[in-house]
Amino acid sequence: MPLFIESVRAELRVKHYSLQTEKSYLVWIRRFIRFHDLKHPKIFSTLKLNNSSAT
Repeated sequence: MPLFIESVRAELRVKHYSLQTEKSYLVWIRRFIRFHDLKHPKIFSTLKLNNSSAT
């Protein structure tokens, strides 16, 4: 996760976002990642397909 967070931070700075905006975005990204138990987004579509077919 730290490498991903650093890449997001670098991208926000390249685009000249304010420091407060950068902090807010990074907090929301960390919350989103933790909420989904550190799972990679690529598996979300797979999980959704598996849950749909089970019903």
